[in-house]
Amino acid sequence: HGGRINGIIDAADLLIGDRLFDLGILRTAVRDKKHFEQIMQGYGNADRRKIDKYAIYFLLGKVSKGRTRRRERKQLLREMVRKINGRRRR
Repeated sequence: HGGRINGIIDAADLLIGDRLFDLGILRTAVRDKKHFEQIMQGYGNADRRKIDKYAIYFLLGKVSKGRTRRRERKQLLREMVRKINGRRRR
């Protein structure tokens, strides 16, 4: 590559575990649902319910530790909880 840097590997939050946890975190960051759906196409039949649960887990940690002042995250948390509760009723 001619001595040029063409990528960076960031291992700051490196964990061994379920790959869907990262998608749960990503779910909280991507505001445009269409964009998130494009990302999800690369994961095939990923368990959406599990991704939502990981996202809720992540958001609860942020909110409970006072690490977020963003109303959007709190609103997303409410929406995701409603969505999961709605799935249970069916």
